[in-house]
Amino acid sequence: PPRDRAVDADDLAGASDAVVLRLFGQPDFAREEPPARWLQYRIESCVLDVFLYRREGDAYHVTHIGARPQGEDSVERAECLDMVLRRRPEADP
Repeated sequence: PPRDRAVDADDLAGASDAVVLRLFGQPDFAREEPPARWLQYRIESCVLDVFLYRREGDAYHVTHIGARPQGEDSVERAECLDMVLRRRPEADP
């Protein structure tokens, strides 16, 4: 999707890890314990967790997206997802 369009967590259900990386860039933290993979994106106001599971012989696919506030501000999942999307650099190396 275009970068200026809001992305809903439900839109990403089942998306591959390649789609997540293309949208959000490299995570601030990643952990892989097959068949699971966890990508974490941290910004000043929230932390976005993307959980993926590998399908038989296939790439990892999103099964759950969670968000939690950092600090005292309350941030909804959709708002955190949009903020992480906006912070992605314009061009990947």
